[in-house]
Amino acid sequence: DKTARIWSRERNWSCVQVLEGHTSNVWSVAFSPDGASIVTGSKDNTARIWDAESGECLRALEGFRGAKDSDGLLASLPSRARAR
Repeated sequence: DKTARIWSRERNWSCVQVLEGHTSNVWSVAFSPDGASIVTGSKDNTARIWDAESGECLRALEGFRGAKDSDGLLASLPSRARAR
């Protein structure tokens, strides 16, 4: 459905956030080491960086043709794109 959903174990596995903005399927998701940001990669050739608390899209990176796994997604982003 072109979204990424965040589920909370503390809230009995309920959905607490829906990240909307991609125009095609989301292939990969990764949290930053500090848990403050989320990165999603999509078939729409974009990677999006989200604020984990608010769900706000902080940056959309176009032309992304990265891996379909979360480790590859974070590793393929330039360090300046990962910085907040």
